[in-house]
Amino acid sequence: MNAPNTEPDTQRTDDLIRELSASSQPVERLPNPWIRLLYWIAGSVIYACGVAYFLNITPSSCSHATGTWFWSCTAVLAAMLISGGAMAMMLSIPGWLKRPGLGWLPVVFFVGWIVVLMTAWSLVPGCQAGSGKSCATETGLLGIPPGLLLAWMVRKGAPVNRVPSGMICGLVAGAFGALIAQFSCSNLDPLHMLVWHGIPAGAVTLAGAFGLRKVLSFS
Repeated sequence: MNAPNTEPDTQRTDDLIRELSASSQPVERLPNPWIRLLYWIAGSVIYACGVAYFLNITPSSCSHATGTWFWSCTAVLAAMLISGGAMAMMLSIPGWLKRPGLGWLPVVFFVGWIVVLMTAWSLVPGCQAGSGKSCATETGLLGIPPGLLLAWMVRKGAPVNRVPSGMICGLVAGAFGALIAQFSCSNLDPLHMLVWHGIPAGAVTLAGAFGLRKVLSFS
């Protein structure tokens, strides 16, 4: 019995290898996460300046923004933004974050922000939530562009833990919107900020955690 002729199959395999080799492109090395973080911060600052100009947020319009608890909230929100951006960039490169527990740092700042608001609520007499639909809208929507920019930059890496990465992107978006709303809002009552700023920021965080899972499939 003659052996089967495998030459056509071998030829097709060789043709396929040549075709794949011709169409392949070298894999680009990702920049350092800290450099990518600076890119994101620069883009976010430019966007924030545009929003501030559009909403007419000026030093004179923010003259009411005083008090230790107000600036404590501002500092915590800024720390949440920077730490969130840094952790998202590090999680986009497997093995870069040597201490996985640090990935929870933005969440710690979020909890700290809520604690500051609740403490101020307990200390300031006569707090009222009032009406704040516009504040909730600003908090929920104005942070989406920098949050999506962060998600896009994370997707360019290789995010393995997509739910935590999405949660951090959502947390950053919520914090960004809350920070803008804090300066554009004329009602600085702690209970008002807790209800109309804090709850929408938390909702955006959850939306990022579960809504960005497929978006963060690395390419």
